[in-house]
Amino acid sequence: MLSMPKRKITDIVAAAAEPSEGQQEQIYWDTDVVGFGLRVRPSSKTWIMAYRPAGAGRSANTKKLRLSTFPSVKTVEARRLAREIAGRIAAGEDPAVNRTELKRKETSSVGALLDRYGDDLARRGYVNRVTVINGLEARLAPFKARDIKTVSGADLWAIIEALQKVGKEGAAEDFRSRARAFFTAIIPYLTNLPGDGIDGCDRPHFPLLSH
Repeated sequence: MLSMPKRKITDIVAAAAEPSEGQQEQIYWDTDVVGFGLRVRPSSKTWIMAYRPAGAGRSANTKKLRLSTFPSVKTVEARRLAREIAGRIAAGEDPAVNRTELKRKETSSVGALLDRYGDDLARRGYVNRVTVINGLEARLAPFKARDIKTVSGADLWAIIEALQKVGKEGAAEDFRSRARAFFTAIIPYLTNLPGDGIDGCDRPHFPLLSH
């Protein structure tokens, strides 16, 4: 990979940027923001921020964080993003680690796992899939954006109790059964599943997974 001499990147520079002959990748570094650059490949142009985590020392490997692509994001906005990232790095953050954790949380959210569970039921040809998923989504709506590891047995028990208090014993039992199947099915996708709370570990009389 070849790096070009540093210069102030503009939209004109970015539009004209191409890998040198024989190169599959080339980086154009900006003079205004240290570490900010445009990674150019034959089929793409990507804004990046190269950095070492604060306090890591010069011996640490340089990380390259993907910011966005050109021309969908113009130079001024990409440079603004780079300055924001630089400030976070100076404050001690590691944006790459934070982004990885954010992605993990997104994929382990209740909503994402309900989608995955629905797809799994569809592959298995489960006849009542739509009814089951719609019911779970309705009952678990307040938790859909949360990491499933933050949902406790007490949270689920509260749903059952609320249904029982208004005389909906059948609905409470349906939720108990469907939630039990859901949390059992997603175990292969997670580690440290909050099933500890679901099956009664944090509330001994919680009856969700047993009668």
